[in-house]
Amino acid sequence: MNRGKLLVTLATLWFLGVLIRTAWQCDDAYITFRTVENFWHGHGLVWNPGERVQSYTSPLWMGVALLCRGMSGEVYFSTLAASIALTLTWLLIVAMVLGKSSPWAALAILALSASSAVTDYATSGLENPLLALWLVLLTVEGCRLRERPSILRTALLTSALALTRLDAILFALPWLGSMVWRQRPRRSVLAPLALGFLPLLIWEGFSLIYYGSLVPNTAHAKLNLELALSDLVSQGLRYFVDSWTHDPITLTLVFLAIAAVPNHAFRLALVLVLTYVSRIGGDFMSGRFFVAPAVLGAALLVHWLTDRWPLTTSARRVGFAGACLVVLLVGSVRERSPWRAGPSYGEGLPREEVVRASGIADERAYYYPFTGLLRVIAGQEDREHRELPLPPYPAAILGQQFAASSKRVKVMNEVGFFGYFAGPEKTVIDAWALCDPLLARLPFRPQGPWRIGHYPRPIPAGYQPTLASGEDRFVDQDLGAFYRALQLVTRGPLFTGERWLEIWRLHTGHYEEVLQR
Repeated sequence: MNRGKLLVTLATLWFLGVLIRTAWQCDDAYITFRTVENFWHGHGLVWNPGERVQSYTSPLWMGVALLCRGMSGEVYFSTLAASIALTLTWLLIVAMVLGKSSPWAALAILALSASSAVTDYATSGLENPLLALWLVLLTVEGCRLRERPSILRTALLTSALALTRLDAILFALPWLGSMVWRQRPRRSVLAPLALGFLPLLIWEGFSLIYYGSLVPNTAHAKLNLELALSDLVSQGLRYFVDSWTHDPITLTLVFLAIAAVPNHAFRLALVLVLTYVSRIGGDFMSGRFFVAPAVLGAALLVHWLTDRWPLTTSARRVGFAGACLVVLLVGSVRERSPWRAGPSYGEGLPREEVVRASGIADERAYYYPFTGLLRVIAGQEDREHRELPLPPYPAAILGQQFAASSKRVKVMNEVGFFGYFAGPEKTVIDAWALCDPLLARLPFRPQGPWRIGHYPRPIPAGYQPTLASGEDRFVDQDLGAFYRALQLVTRGPLFTGERWLEIWRLHTGHYEEVLQR
């Protein structure tokens, strides 16, 4: 084994150790997992029984979770294992294919292991490791120097990105567009583009038929906002500042790639994504939306440095040693570095240090004391003795209690763990509208201070009794009429003229006046 392969192997083992020490899961992941559980109980891909609503953002990640649940009978350990396996897969592709097992590849792995965002969301139960895999494969395709890149492969990867997160298509469009622009004759691109986008088109067709919508319910909930653009952009800039302050290595990888890598299409993709993150106000999960740009940036840097800066001179070796020293200092000294994480991470921290004044949170610190892998393993005997859920998060315990009660309907504003453990027969109304088709279509109008990513809607008078009884109990008759139309879409037979008329009306703003009022 040469020096480069040895360094890559050691760095990968170190990264694996960091992943195991920091492994955890968040509430949002269990929104997807409830749909998975409902499917295996024979209810279909739904949130509440009998109501076809796409409460999950990522169809492909939902598919991975579906397989994990089907093979193992549970989702906690199996999806953690899948997340770690996916992370190691894209990491090894970066090191061995793009980095050719060079010392630069080992340095990149070390740097990524020091990124709180990359390591946190590698095991959070969300779609980040799958998204990272597609981006690394896209980088491999875009960096083919001796072989002509394939429009078909690039279009397939673009579909995979969109099926993991619709907005992730921004990563691929510049490169795909540049390939199409250079292709002669132009009509020769039509067949590979059509074939490459076929998986996305098939899913969109299924989504329209089954759910009555081309986008997930989460998109309706998070885009239907009456917030000034300036307020969102200001919050987006706070998101950048928060990441730079608490996790500087993540954005450093992104900015270095934009500044140094000569591939203009990928540089444009990174700029587009950063602009988009600022435009939507960032997220409440610190660093989450910077994971994909950081992985893409690291992959591009590894390829460029390995190809253009082999360590053949003393000056370059000194530069490499200096970069290693910086990464080692950042990873070792920073207070909440993943390198220093242990079973007590997040325990005893004041709330203002976990959920900061900007509304942006250290999500792992918030959930790890209850859902961290090391904590779950250490407390397994006590959990089984007390018959607590896995993981024993407080909302999961409340959901377990609700499952045993005679009540059918419950309003909650933290619905992931609660909904999953409440069981498939219960109806859970999501006050933040991510899982609720009616509330998601009501505009969010802030009454005072608001928190990014949390857009609660007031529960319409009579809505809860309507769900509990199955009869129209709405006080507002116009809203009741809209809900009956919405029910036709989400609960009615799939192929009736009346349902498709209402789908058309929902997509063309027919009910806009009622919803605004």
